[in-house]
Amino acid sequence: MIIRFYCLIDFFSIIFYGKKVFKFERQTKIPLLLGGEFKKATFMNQKYPLLYLIIFLGVFLFATFFIFISWQKTNFVQSDLVFAENNSNFILQKNIIAHRPPPYVFVPGQKPPKQVIKGLYLTAYSAGSPKILDNIINLINSTELNAVVIDVKDYSGKVLYDSNLELVNEFTLESNRLGDVKELIKKLHEHDIYVIARQTVFQDPILAEKKIEWALKSKNGGLWRDNKGLAWVDPNNKDVWDYDLEIAKEVIAFGFDEINFDYVRFPTDGPMSLLVYTNGEKEKYDVMHDFFVFLNENLAESSAYISLDLFG
Repeated sequence: MIIRFYCLIDFFSIIFYGKKVFKFERQTKIPLLLGGEFKKATFMNQKYPLLYLIIFLGVFLFATFFIFISWQKTNFVQSDLVFAENNSNFILQKNIIAHRPPPYVFVPGQKPPKQVIKGLYLTAYSAGSPKILDNIINLINSTELNAVVIDVKDYSGKVLYDSNLELVNEFTLESNRLGDVKELIKKLHEHDIYVIARQTVFQDPILAEKKIEWALKSKNGGLWRDNKGLAWVDPNNKDVWDYDLEIAKEVIAFGFDEINFDYVRFPTDGPMSLLVYTNGEKEKYDVMHDFFVFLNENLAESSAYISLDLFG
């Protein structure tokens, strides 16, 4: 039985040379397993068949890969994030824009309309630096981002703006890293950026050390501290609630669109067996519930939304 194989690269010879250059010059016998036994098949070989076969396969694979990549780009948003370090500051760039939400209409004293928020977290140092802030604004203007989260009271308990609260000034609980907060928010709003203030609550080591009667205690005496050595204020203490409420009101008056309360919980790491609770038979979740109700009763009618981080 004779089987003849005709190579497709014979077609490319017409394209490259205008005429066929392949000539059937010799026959190569190839053993094939057909019907359970070896038969002899005749392959009409051509001049340099292997070279042109390799070229054909290479062109075919390249074309297939190119078509696949082109299809991918039409179905996915392609982005390129470049991080460049300059004096310990990171500049972010994103080259291809995805779907940016419509801009907000910011009205002083009113909550902005609810929309999907996509934002960046900024430390007070970053937000207070004009150079870094301009880079962040440029990034947001060229991407689908539309919000920033800015520290106003961080993990240390420091208040990061110029506060007028008596307790803050009495115990020097302030470290003004934000500068002129109203101008900062005004600039962000001019670029249709939704501005969120991040305020830590019960992880407040500096307040715990200044107002020991407000702090969580250890059975061994003194302040209870977590694995990082940080003291916490007592989530069940109403004076702590009032203190953080006054900070929130002051922050809202600057023009923030939302207050995000962080560390709204009891501590979870450290020598927990030594921790003294003051809530008696009251469950921890009941303490948190009462605090949420307290915030809602006092801030629900304000010009800012309220959000909570239970852990983190």
